[in-house]
Amino acid sequence: MKLGGRILKVFVILTLASAVLVFMTATAIGRNGPHEGPGMPQDTDACAGCHRAHTGVAANLLTEAGTVYDFCTSCHNGTGANTNVLDGWFGGQGAANPATPNTSTPSDKFYGTEGDGDPGKGLNGGGFDKAMTYDGRSGRNTGWGNVTSKHDTEVDAVAWGGGSTGPGTDFKLDLISGEDKRLKCTGCHDPHGTVNDDNGDGEYESTESERYRILQTTVNGVDIGAVKITSNEIAEWGKRDYTKDAYKSTGISTFCAACHTQYTTKASIYDAGDGEGSVERIRHTIDVALDNGKLLTGNGLEMHVNLNSNTKLPVSQATGYNALHTKDDKVVCLTCHQAHGTNSTMTAPIKDIEPSKSSLTAGAEKSTLLRLNNRGVCQDCHQK
Repeated sequence: MKLGGRILKVFVILTLASAVLVFMTATAIGRNGPHEGPGMPQDTDACAGCHRAHTGVAANLLTEAGTVYDFCTSCHNGTGANTNVLDGWFGGQGAANPATPNTSTPSDKFYGTEGDGDPGKGLNGGGFDKAMTYDGRSGRNTGWGNVTSKHDTEVDAVAWGGGSTGPGTDFKLDLISGEDKRLKCTGCHDPHGTVNDDNGDGEYESTESERYRILQTTVNGVDIGAVKITSNEIAEWGKRDYTKDAYKSTGISTFCAACHTQYTTKASIYDAGDGEGSVERIRHTIDVALDNGKLLTGNGLEMHVNLNSNTKLPVSQATGYNALHTKDDKVVCLTCHQAHGTNSTMTAPIKDIEPSKSSLTAGAEKSTLLRLNNRGVCQDCHQK
């Protein structure tokens, strides 16, 4: 089955907020897991997870009205999916908090995902409202609290490092043209499922490998479909483990760079909006092996040794998930940052990263999606 450009996209629901007059707050219940595609069987019942042929309340026959974020989180709030992206933890429909995960719920109520994570443990990507404290690549179940930074959705925002001038690319609603470029769940994820272009022919066939976290093949107008994005869990074991991870390839950084365009290059002439003007900007390298030399550490040990002795961070591991880091593991964007949100805090006063401010400031809001408090991700490797 050739999918190609015919993979059903859901970007059209970006206009839901203005296209519908009724907002339903009812919890999404009684649905089968919809994210099984592409290439669903003829007798799939997954369509009913999101659509109603005769009683849809929004465009595209959707079962919920409101914003894209509202629609997705009507399930991903713990009531209709085990991946509770609001509260940042996995499993247990109906459970009030991760301290009491509902492990006794019949498997049919888990929509076939009961084995895709550890109930009550933190999601690798964190959450939009709350998150677990990051303390390793698996089993996070402490420090559950409000997030201090997150990817903003459905609001005007800036993708830092985007474009070639200024601090970043504006993603906002154009009140004149009506074009809505604000970040939405469907900007990164395709609810109908996506695959990798394994054979490099430019086509996406249902027989090809599952794309990591149903990530889109085109983001912000950038075609990143040729980049194979997967995880060791999917590639090696055929499962999607949401509570621990190592990335199979460096494709995840290319995905992030569709919006944060400057961050995959070591250096470039760039005006970051910080008052320094258009000068050469030097960046931390990514998609490179951990051990490029002991000179980069303060204790004379190789970085993979330091990581194994401290908080283990997610890395790209080419040969399969390994609990221990090796010198060939690679640093990717998500090694340091959580995709959805983090509850880490920053207490040391530093020059504000926002160009509109220049005073020395500190506070939780400076966490910039970092996994560890006080930029502990730096010390994890470098031990200065």
